[in-house]
Amino acid sequence: MKIKLLSAMCGLLALASFSSCSQTEITNENLKPIYYLNLSSSDNFVAVQTKGESNWKYYPGIDYTLIFDENDNTCTAQFVNLQFNDNEKDRTTMTFGYIPRTSFTDPMVKGVNVTTPFQLSSGSTATYTISDLKITCLLDEKRTFGTTEDANGKVTPKTVGPQNAISFTIDDKYLVRIIQKKNYFYGSTFSVCTDGDLGQFITRDAKYCVTLDYRSQQALMTIENAQFVSSMPTGITMTFPGIDFAMSDNGFTLNCTQLIPQANNRPFQAYEVTDLTGTVVTAQTFDLKFTCPHVPIPMTSTDTYSFDVTVDANYSLTAR
Repeated sequence: MKIKLLSAMCGLLALASFSSCSQTEITNENLKPIYYLNLSSSDNFVAVQTKGESNWKYYPGIDYTLIFDENDNTCTAQFVNLQFNDNEKDRTTMTFGYIPRTSFTDPMVKGVNVTTPFQLSSGSTATYTISDLKITCLLDEKRTFGTTEDANGKVTPKTVGPQNAISFTIDDKYLVRIIQKKNYFYGSTFSVCTDGDLGQFITRDAKYCVTLDYRSQQALMTIENAQFVSSMPTGITMTFPGIDFAMSDNGFTLNCTQLIPQANNRPFQAYEVTDLTGTVVTAQTFDLKFTCPHVPIPMTSTDTYSFDVTVDANYSLTAR
């Protein structure tokens, strides 16, 4: 996945970061930037619900391009080799050109919301009726998860890149969603002791990554700076494997009756998790709840306590 920010005067000069061309390279200072995003099929999958049916079908990811032009406030999108039913011959490439943009409170959010149906001709002879086109893209260079290390041993935070939410209906029959496999969330984590007099614990340092596998319909949740109670060691990364996920009307849900988290490639038995439920409203919020039923405090003690943990998170660091 690559993000490129172009100035209108830079032509085809593509920069592999959010930095725009310098002022000395721009002859008309009134021109605004153009955001060009080229997304890889390996980073997403396609979920499709046929009208009148409750189940969802999943198809391989697609390469697609999003262009947000700040000069005319439009979006152009191209979806390559999109499969939206079981007939692979119906795969098609769709191009949506110069769509009027929707305004968002957060300046780093770009997108469109077109409710009126319109006709679209694909690269072949097919013509489709497209309705309820929604594209939401978060561009926030401050959003990081994990680290990278260069040849000299310097460790730096890793930028996660754009988060995109895309959906539309084809011929009033197929509801299509393009879903990113990795979904990042930032917000507040709260825990309350339900069987003792320990005070409520709150942290805003934890970062959540939910990785979706459409083939198994399971998710892996990774938590950076995981901490649910004050006695937990700080700065650790935990993974929650084997979480079921399912598509919902406006996002997806997470469910798991019981799991043993892992940290440092080993089971973290003391923080067994039960009754995990999560709700994602795509491109908006992440609500998560689970219980740690027998946490030893202190860690060497045989006395254990139960904690209810809740997470109130969102997609954007700028909203913190």
